Amino acid sequence: MATEDIQPTSLKQAFQNARAATTALLSPPPGSPPRRPDSPSYQADVTQALNLWSRVQSQIHTLALFSPNESLDDLATSEIKYLATEYHLAQTWERKLQLNGKQRAIVVQTAIETYLAFLATIAGYGLLDKDAATAAGAGITSDGPILSPHLVTVLSNPHAGKLDLQEVLRASRSAAGPTSSAESTRAEKIARFKRERALETAAAAAERSTDLHDEDAVRATSILGLQLLALRAVGALDGLAMEQDLLRRFPEPPPTNTASSSSSSSSNTLSGPRERVDILTASRAPQAPLLNPAGKVLRPFTILPSSSGATSGTSSSRQAVLQRVQGTGQYLPTMTVEEYLDEEMKRGGIISGGGEASRKKEDDGKSDEEDTNRAMEAADLKTIKAREWDEFVEANPKGSGNTMNRG
Repeated sequence: MATEDIQPTSLKQAFQNARAATTALLSPPPGSPPRRPDSPSYQADVTQALNLWSRVQSQIHTLALFSPNESLDDLATSEIKYLATEYHLAQTWERKLQLNGKQRAIVVQTAIETYLAFLATIAGYGLLDKDAATAAGAGITSDGPILSPHLVTVLSNPHAGKLDLQEVLRASRSAAGPTSSAESTRAEKIARFKRERALETAAAAAERSTDLHDEDAVRATSILGLQLLALRAVGALDGLAMEQDLLRRFPEPPPTNTASSSSSSSSNTLSGPRERVDILTASRAPQAPLLNPAGKVLRPFTILPSSSGATSGTSSSRQAVLQRVQGTGQYLPTMTVEEYLDEEMKRGGIISGGGEASRKKEDDGKSDEEDTNRAMEAADLKTIKAREWDEFVEANPKGSGNTMNRG
């Protein structure tokens, strides 16, 4: 930036620098992470791009490239692309975000005026005519007009020399039908989208097949590009108009005390509520009268039972009402936590035990029971073996074995 401040650049180089800055904002390079539009670095790049486009505008005005008295034939082919300066400037203004709704409304209004100036400029040169590119030698025909004839008329002949946004939007929707219903608006947007896609295809094909040495082809390609930008500008105006309507509905921020306010005004501001609180407290004092001479109630009151009853009963009811009025407004605890736990213990609502000690004790009980069962099983097994041996001895007395070999 310092080099540009010292050494002035040509209009061609300034236009290329501004175009590159805006392109980087709208579509970051492939492989780079996406950027938040509200980040400080992004907004700094937006400000830098706006400054670059402002320089391009100043150089165009200095050179007096465009004049309302000229026609499209009076423009050189190399100068046609500079007609898109206001479109790119408005597109960059849209990326300017502000936290304050009022500041954002100013930015939106600036973008709208810049878009309208761009449309009025190209309409004045007759670039919105569907045969403009064909007449320049592109050999491209269109099935329908670039914009509605009524819109082209409004853009070519602005009222009092200045375009009105609502008039432009009404003219852009006139092709969808006489009514402005949601269905007609949707149909108009679809038609505009189809025209935009057709122009994109035609412009891309013309750019690929254009011979840079063929001046007529280059001129026709530039005209197609401007017609495509005109369609996009109308769509952008539609969105900005809705945003502007929303910003107008935003409530005004509450006024804040500035540091430049005098000490007397600040003291009055601080003392005012305090005085009102004191007056209100005094009016609610028990000794203050209940009604003023005009019959207006000055303080809250409570209707008590009739005084025809006993004096003691009236006094007790009066005291009960007074205690309720001057109470805490909620039920206070009637016992401590320890007392509550004792009551729960008495009612059996608390289960004792648990933890490592209880688990260890339970394990010890299980081991003792297992040892007892194991000892009883061993004793039973020993008894069974003894009984079996006794039965064997009784069934096989001594000497009752093999008697065949006795001598």
